Amino acid sequence: MAKILFLVFFMTCGMAYAATLKDSYQHFSSLDQNDNYLMYWSINETSQMIHIAVSVKTLGWVGLGFSPYTGRMPGSDIVIGWVDGQGPHLEDRYATGHILPEMDTQQDYNLIGGEETDGKTILKFSRKFVTGDSKDLPVEIGTTRLIWAYNNKDPQSTNSIPVHTKQGSRSVNLFSNIPEADKPPLPSDTQSFDVAGTNIAPKIENNHYGLVHHMLAFDCPFDDSLHGFTSACHSQNMPQGLNRCRGATIIGAWASGNEVGQYSRTICRPTAFIDITSCY
Repeated sequence: MAKILFLVFFMTCGMAYAATLKDSYQHFSSLDQNDNYLMYWSINETSQMIHIAVSVKTLGWVGLGFSPYTGRMPGSDIVIGWVDGQGPHLEDRYATGHILPEMDTQQDYNLIGGEETDGKTILKFSRKFVTGDSKDLPVEIGTTRLIWAYNNKDPQSTNSIPVHTKQGSRSVNLFSNIPEADKPPLPSDTQSFDVAGTNIAPKIENNHYGLVHHMLAFDCPFDDSLHGFTSACHSQNMPQGLNRCRGATIIGAWASGNEVGQYSRTICRPTAFIDITSCY
């Protein structure tokens, strides 16, 4: 019985800490498809600071970087951190290639705290939007290309960091995301078609994120036989029955760095392709 109670208590503490992170920061994003790498952040326009927390399913080192629009290591401004018997560690580095990022002589990331809990490494830190260091990239309005990586082992030293076992990239809008506290819950009677009645969200294969810039969803009438047809918008192969879709009413738009779009239930109008009045 004691073992069972301990397990329940341990799991509850882990979930409570995750909830605390989400409550403590304005924004949240999962940087990978399996929710193994979670990022939380808040923007302070007055102090020109960004406050970041990462929660990663590993007990080794974790890395986060600002990439120069490529989603790759070369030219990236990178921070690497871990937690060991001496406590949390954080290093400001920069990448010159697909090798161990070099230590920055000017350390501009401020370690706030870190711990290992429930099989995760959690690090909290901050930095200025513009540090004045030529090795750091500015944190700017618009789409930011983030890179991330981690390993299940801690570094033996600052010069001996094992290569990442998992890595990836994600486009995020750090300044214009809707704060978590302001995101409305989906109504219980939400109806979904090819595009959800209250959500606009892309489905992009993991290795295609660097290729897709934006998507548009149009409200247009067409014959059922053309459902699922795929072609370039201005292709000569585009059937006549779909020509009316070009320039039709746009009901949804998504661009790289955006999250799931949500419409107010008060915005309603009849649609051409569904014989009902729809609320977007």
